[in-house]
Amino acid sequence: MIVGLVASALAGWVAVAPQQGDGPETTLESKLPLVLTWEGGVADIELRVGTRWKVVDRAVTSPYTTKPLPIASALRVSGSNGVIGVAIPDGVWTPSDLAAWSGDGLRGAAIGGIAGTPEALWVGTLGGGLSMWDGARWRHIDRRDGLPSLHIHSVALDGGDRWIGHGEGATRIRADGSLTHWWIDRGGAWDVRPADRGGAWAATQAGIVRLDERGVSTVIADPSCWRLLTHPDAGTVAQSRELRVAAAMALASCGTRVLRVPDASPLPELAADTAVIGLVPRADGVWVARPDRLDTLIQGTMHPWWAPDDEGAVLQSLIQLGGGLFVTASTGQGVPGWRITEAGASPLLPADGVQAGDGLLAAAGPRNDKIWLGSTRGVALVSEQGAGTPLPNVPLPAGLKVHDARPIDGSLAVAGEAGLAWVGEDAPNGWSSLAAAVGAPALAVVYDPEGGWWGVNPRTAFRLYDGVVSRWDLDANAVSAVSSGTGVAFATDQGLRWWVRGARMLSPVQPLGFEVEDLAGTLDGTVWVAGADRVLALRAGDTKSWTGLDPVYDLATDRDGVWVATSTGLLRIEPGQPGVQHIDLKVDRLIGVGTGAARTHVIDADGRLHRADPDGLRTIDLSPYGTISGSTDIFGDEHGVWVASSAGLFRVVPVDGAPVLSD
Repeated sequence: MIVGLVASALAGWVAVAPQQGDGPETTLESKLPLVLTWEGGVADIELRVGTRWKVVDRAVTSPYTTKPLPIASALRVSGSNGVIGVAIPDGVWTPSDLAAWSGDGLRGAAIGGIAGTPEALWVGTLGGGLSMWDGARWRHIDRRDGLPSLHIHSVALDGGDRWIGHGEGATRIRADGSLTHWWIDRGGAWDVRPADRGGAWAATQAGIVRLDERGVSTVIADPSCWRLLTHPDAGTVAQSRELRVAAAMALASCGTRVLRVPDASPLPELAADTAVIGLVPRADGVWVARPDRLDTLIQGTMHPWWAPDDEGAVLQSLIQLGGGLFVTASTGQGVPGWRITEAGASPLLPADGVQAGDGLLAAAGPRNDKIWLGSTRGVALVSEQGAGTPLPNVPLPAGLKVHDARPIDGSLAVAGEAGLAWVGEDAPNGWSSLAAAVGAPALAVVYDPEGGWWGVNPRTAFRLYDGVVSRWDLDANAVSAVSSGTGVAFATDQGLRWWVRGARMLSPVQPLGFEVEDLAGTLDGTVWVAGADRVLALRAGDTKSWTGLDPVYDLATDRDGVWVATSTGLLRIEPGQPGVQHIDLKVDRLIGVGTGAARTHVIDADGRLHRADPDGLRTIDLSPYGTISGSTDIFGDEHGVWVASSAGLFRVVPVDGAPVLSD
């Protein structure tokens, strides 16, 4: 038997990073080697990735030190008398790790910074690190290359230097690849712009600071200075006269004022009731963008020019596009911005070829008639006519909500805001057609042994069976779906609909009288339904209910019953037992529950994942890797759990003997 599996550092949870290579980066490895010890003599070591075992070392003796191991792998020690034991490397794989593992492409969904030259585009994402598009493929810079944070807030170019604002501060990357860091507490640097003499300005939580060889020095101690504006073009006579900004200065948006940097003198011409988010010169003055409108400053007088019809739209940035302008915006309606000409404004729509997300920022394109548009769904090249060409994302971009996941035979099917994704080997025949039919977002992915794969979007279910995709209209807004022993149940805002194995159509709607929070199924045909304050068990026409519960967020079934995550703690319901059992974990405000590695796991509203062991809770905080909120699903296998959250997908394989943590 294997006596122990010990990390080479005394850490209960081992962080990991993807492996670099010349081709697509699809292998994920732990950072730390492991030590195997066993009783007996010589043995062979085999490595499993997916479903295949391969001998990696022969005739070795205990103890044995491994190299870093790929995700979802295992080590098998085989002696002369057969298998001695199997060891699973422990680890926590974050959404950015899994993004790299899932395939080639941009690793983050939401764009924090973007800057381009005619030869290359530099993109920083919120959770996916820094990437460069060379016109054919993505190249990445992350923690393995010395970048302190994967949460990139801004990107600016200064000749051969790249200035990166991120969650730990700011980093300058020289053309030769060398990195220089400036560490900034409390959120790092929100915005960084090059300054004279090789330094830079940075907007931080404490105000505007100067970055140079002497370190970090505060020049404007005003926390409302959250953004540095693109410097007005000093060569434009009209703009220079309007704003009177010297070439060595910068501009900072500070509340409703715009201040010159570094002397903090205000520009009264730009003062108004809202902040300034962008400036672009025009022949007779300056375009001035604010969160709610676009103005013009001409001869010292501000004139309103345009405002979006959607009162909920928030303008984010302004850039020149050909003979007009482009303004990015957060609308919540899939409209990333508007093209602006003297004739008026026209929205950029997903039908134009861009991702259906909120527009965040833009950068000059390879030609004057094109721009790079960064949104909450990636990057697209947009022409002056409004045609968009999106750049490829990985199947599992970090920072984008994952709704559902199904581990199967060493691979993983995922449904999220990016759509359906298959990560691993041997995708089902026709999977790409299923993913294309479902589109984005995908709310659920279900596997039925006799009915094939199902993908669900907000209004429709699609079935993949024998390589053929068929469409099943739900005629309502979908919430979730789950497989049971007799077929598939679909929850909508109108109630439940059922597909029974062998049927050619869905059942009529079964009204429930409440909104469904979650579904869970068991092999005996029982479907568990969670409402805001209740849980139902439906099986063969029989209904059992448990009502008057505290707010319910998530369900997880096992052979005997169901676990219920509520705002006040964990509940246990078993149909053959009376009442509801309250499980004293000393953890409340639960938003997710699941079982894996023969243990129950829960996650709380602070993003802490807890594993219930006989001797106490083992806890890891996932919140540093992204904001986790709302109902969160946990899916387990024999080795650990997958956590589908608002921050993306996590993989957690806990090590036995991890430290017991408490509040």
